[in-house]
Amino acid sequence: MRTSLHRLFVMPIGAALTAVLLVLLATQIASSQPPPTTITFSVFPPPPTAITPGEVETFVWQIVPATTPVSVTLTIFDLDNSVLIEQRNFPGSSGLVLTQTYTLPLTYTLPFGVPFERYRARVSYYSDEVGLETSAESIFWVTQDTGNIEVIKFNDRDGDGIRDPGDQGVADVRFGLTIQAQTLFRRTDAAGQIVWTTVPIGTYTVTEEVPPGWVATTPSVLTPTVTANLTTTLLFGDRITPGALEAFAYVDTNGNGVQDAGEGPYAGGAT
Repeated sequence: MRTSLHRLFVMPIGAALTAVLLVLLATQIASSQPPPTTITFSVFPPPPTAITPGEVETFVWQIVPATTPVSVTLTIFDLDNSVLIEQRNFPGSSGLVLTQTYTLPLTYTLPFGVPFERYRARVSYYSDEVGLETSAESIFWVTQDTGNIEVIKFNDRDGDGIRDPGDQGVADVRFGLTIQAQTLFRRTDAAGQIVWTTVPIGTYTVTEEVPPGWVATTPSVLTPTVTANLTTTLLFGDRITPGALEAFAYVDTNGNGVQDAGEGPYAGGAT
């Protein structure tokens, strides 16, 4: 009986010790591995802003290597026509932290029937130990003519679909901008405004995501046409869902108990 009890307790303890040793060994091996090579890469301006002939796109990257650098390559490629535009090579560690620019040639001509072309910029890192070890890429747009789109989101308090004096902007409302099956999103600023600058000319779809608790008083989807060197302004109105309670505090400058023109909202008060 004593022998069997001894075996009953000793065998699990031995197995547990073995498991602990294996975990410690695996942890030691993992901790001895160097961190992977990383790349941070950005382009400016990003879409939907596009560059036109003579304008510049800027590329900024930083590579933190875990291996021995051989070279870094910057490749610019026309995605829509599968054409190599340019390739630059930086030997050794000279390309680990760089800012580069690309100027769209003055002779550039936009292909017929498209509002813009998509160019891809890719940074590739080569090492002694691996060869092509890692890469990062980003898209930028090129075109011939651009304009601007301005979105104004307002609180249509009387629900008439018109922005009246005193109808304040609504912040943090999400809008989508769509062209050529490309959709990009932004949110309104504190004034209820979004401005997409120097976008390719053409027809867009602008879609509002109506916030919960609100109802649209104007169409939530508009299809503006952008023309060269002009700003197209779009108004989107929402009001608090009928039946909900809205409290609005304003600065009653003349103390008459009525919100007059020029008497704006009062910030910081409790309701």
